[in-house]
Amino acid sequence: MSCVPIFRPSIFRPLFDTVKDYDVTYLYANGVVMTCKPGNPSIHFYGTEGWVGNTGWRGPLQASSPAILDAKIGPEELHLFTNPAGEHRDFLDCVKSRKDPYFPVDIGHRVSTVCHLGNIAIKLGRKIKWDPDGETFLNDPQASDMMKRPMRKPWSLS
Repeated sequence: MSCVPIFRPSIFRPLFDTVKDYDVTYLYANGVVMTCKPGNPSIHFYGTEGWVGNTGWRGPLQASSPAILDAKIGPEELHLFTNPAGEHRDFLDCVKSRKDPYFPVDIGHRVSTVCHLGNIAIKLGRKIKWDPDGETFLNDPQASDMMKRPMRKPWSLS
């Protein structure tokens, strides 16, 4: 995977050091392209036949055509579960019941990794390359150094 940031130094403000204005494009080995930009909480997935997504944390489903919105998932197709109360409630319920959450831990790890990679690309102001199997940057010691920070004594990972 590679990340290509568009970085504007004026985005940092005195009260915080979080990026406010960004445009990061991820290119996956299978050719999938994902672009992240700031704005209202939303997500849109673009495919060869149109797009589907929503705006707002629990906004209604939107699509590029009524045919996509009216499509029915067949009995033999993949049906995804979600908890209407949210992933936090689902996690707490799973702690009590010992069942797996609907959002598996390994998937959550990969989602978090993608966010961290975007932040690292933005901070470096350049393209980075990531090996998801080895969870390492490819030939980039500067990016690799950003995967860790000094720990307070007596804590260590050695």
